[in-house]
Amino acid sequence: MTRACVAPHALVSGALIFPALTLPWFVLVSLRNPGFAEFFFIHEHFAGT
Repeated sequence: MTRACVAPHALVSGALIFPALTLPWFVLVSLRNPGFAEFFFIHEHFAGT
């Protein structure tokens, strides 16, 4: 199998596995810490401070 055949499969599987692993963590943290989602996604990524 050549790299050209493997690369699209790896991108698709990686794009599915990454959220499957990370989303449950973000949901649990957001439920236990009500201000976490806003702080993490807005303040840490877009606020510039």
